[in-house]
Amino acid sequence: QPISYVIVWNRLDCCSYRLNDTELQILDSNQVVVSSQPVVNSLSTNHIYFENTVGRYVRLLKTDHSGPDENSVLNIAEVQVFAEARCDSCSNDCSFLPCNVDGSCPGTEYVNLARIDGVTAAQSSVRIGGEASKATDG
Repeated sequence: QPISYVIVWNRLDCCSYRLNDTELQILDSNQVVVSSQPVVNSLSTNHIYFENTVGRYVRLLKTDHSGPDENSVLNIAEVQVFAEARCDSCSNDCSFLPCNVDGSCPGTEYVNLARIDGVTAAQSSVRIGGEASKATDG
């Protein structure tokens, strides 16, 4: 399913600056980067748009490791990965959406791929109980 956009929710209770100098990457099934964009700032939410990029993984990567160790730590609250929910009215086969009774497709809607059964989150390290699953639990 092509990725339309990603929302990265920053932590607001502490250390929101840690999202600075971070890049959001879309990787294929071989973990090769097919598209990337910088996370521009440490706002509460960052909407990062892609031109229907096909990928298997989404990765947040710190790009600046200079300075104190604190600069290399990444904290986030939530990640949502959205794809346009599509429907093929000819075959009545809808991706994530039920077709209308007449077989036509509903209006454009988006589905959070990070919440689909069988999708798991992972991270390189854990600190103070910050398991990856907490970033996609809604």
